[in-house]
Amino acid sequence: NFTRTCVSSIREYYPLIPITLIKDKYYGDFYTNDIEKHYNVDVMDVGNRVFSWGFAKLEPLFLPVKEKFLVLDSDTVILGKLLEFLDSFNHQFIVSGHKTELNFQSQQYYVPAEIEEFDKEFKHPGYGFNTGQFVATSGIFKREDFNTLVDFNNPPVLKNTSLFRYGEQGLLNYFLYKNYQCENISLKNVPFMHTGDNPAVKNLTTENIRKNQFSPLVIHWAGMRNKNFNKMHSGWILNYFEKKYYSKIKFGFILKKLRIFKLILIDFTKNKIKYLRKLHMINFLHS
Repeated sequence: NFTRTCVSSIREYYPLIPITLIKDKYYGDFYTNDIEKHYNVDVMDVGNRVFSWGFAKLEPLFLPVKEKFLVLDSDTVILGKLLEFLDSFNHQFIVSGHKTELNFQSQQYYVPAEIEEFDKEFKHPGYGFNTGQFVATSGIFKREDFNTLVDFNNPPVLKNTSLFRYGEQGLLNYFLYKNYQCENISLKNVPFMHTGDNPAVKNLTTENIRKNQFSPLVIHWAGMRNKNFNKMHSGWILNYFEKKYYSKIKFGFILKKLRIFKLILIDFTKNKIKYLRKLHMINFLHS
């Protein structure tokens, strides 16, 4: 459901721009046919590989053609003509970087003292960025450029799991800033993302969205996901784009209701299984 709202928000402003899903089947395959069919979306061919964490985000970097692209997590939406705004910066990589205090930096990305001990030529820039949204350019890096940091197994794993936080997030914060310091790439910190609980997002209204009364941005519900959008910070924005998504599909209203019923049924079944397992364990211990 997050992917549908994300795609819907993109198509609101960019009816024809190419959109590619990078499907991570680490937890099994999942249905995206209606997204592909009704919203002109293709899927990257990754063979039988799975990724876990956000390692799938590395894949477009390794495409041979040099091309600029925007990476988005599924739990995001865009508002406004974001691509024109980002295109005004003539840089190969653009991240929504912000100055970080030590505690936040150490929790979300890496501990500066540890990374500078690991790589004595690297200097923590004082910035960090969430990898749920960033602009990158393909055709610059190859998979081998990550060989000292990642074992590209199936799924890929960090070679130093204690050094980087949240899988690819800490890794990319080091890797991109490192290559920028070595003058291998051009990189720009641009704060173009707000989280769903940000006051600027909470102050938005439906009228603001309809009339484009805001600066272009990405809204990211990082770590705030809930199956029920109504229980999320600024969840009405997700509902807004989900409604638009189904409005363009024949019998979309019915399809949405069926999916809601399916989620309720799955949750009910899971809870019932948990209850029966717990009951069985209690009876076993009693015996």
